[in-house]
Amino acid sequence: MSQAGHDVARRLVALATRLLPPERRDWGQAMLAELDQIKGRAARWRFALGCVRVALAPPRVAEPPGLAVRAAVVVGAAGVGLGIYRVSPATQVFAVLFAAMLAGCVWMALLRSRAAAASQAGPGGILRAVLLLGVASCVGVTLYGVVHYPEAAGGPWDSVLVFLSVILATMLTGYTWMALIPPRAATSHIVVVRRYGLVGGLVMGGLPVVGSAAATLGHGKPLTGWSWLAAAVAAAVTVTMAARSSGDARAGIETGLWTGLVGALTLFVGGMCGTYAAAAASRLIPTDAYTVHAFRESGLPDITTYVVGDSLGGSVMMLLWIPLLSLAIGALGGALGASRPRRTPVA
Repeated sequence: MSQAGHDVARRLVALATRLLPPERRDWGQAMLAELDQIKGRAARWRFALGCVRVALAPPRVAEPPGLAVRAAVVVGAAGVGLGIYRVSPATQVFAVLFAAMLAGCVWMALLRSRAAAASQAGPGGILRAVLLLGVASCVGVTLYGVVHYPEAAGGPWDSVLVFLSVILATMLTGYTWMALIPPRAATSHIVVVRRYGLVGGLVMGGLPVVGSAAATLGHGKPLTGWSWLAAAVAAAVTVTMAARSSGDARAGIETGLWTGLVGALTLFVGGMCGTYAAAAASRLIPTDAYTVHAFRESGLPDITTYVVGDSLGGSVMMLLWIPLLSLAIGALGGALGASRPRRTPVA
């Protein structure tokens, strides 16, 4: 029993070693050799877990930002929260949570930026800009809906609004975190991952928007379902191509992550803009039996308000589940793409 525990601890350190970038593999091998000298199951497990922690989150030595920078972070985040509240007092829960979490996110990003090699694992400048612009656009289109269709959100302490506010603030802060403080890259093919992730995300998020618009303009033709299927296929093709191009299954997983993040933001902003456009031209609001029945059950004053509120709630939740779905697709597509040998050009 004890020997089995020893073997599991060693396999754990070996796995952590394989996750390290090539320039740090020697450290992992040294830890494996040191583990072989440690006796006792509990001591070996403590050592193994410590190695895993250091491999996933190595200590970084960085001086904290100066007082002026710290004050700027707090004032800037407070300004964002106050601005959101001034535009729509009904979003007070979202304004407070988002401002507080954004301040913490930017603070950690400043610390991380002073650490060595922090930028190597992160997204490129274009991908980073797309993510940050997407977060800002999500806040903008959300405020537009709450201001122009206040009954769609309900009262400021309505349980549904509070729940969605917490989810929205958490997810948008998470997206900002991924842009500013990304996870450690598991593959050296960072350029491939960035390129495919950005393009795949725009395609994945744009296809349902185009499909929904075509269905609305086509008076209810069943294009929406097909557009979602096309988005899933596009994501699968993207991650498979990334893995095959790099020969590394981990590139597929990381591409799936960036694809999901960019795709969810694209779908949120594009989908809500389409909903507002349809609401402005009331004849384009869906009047199918399901929508009409749900509207009557909602108790809202008109079907346009219901459609806007329903779209906002659905868009908020998609910020959560689309990256998770894309990660799953990335794992499958990465394994498939890496298993197929790359074609080498004939000289």
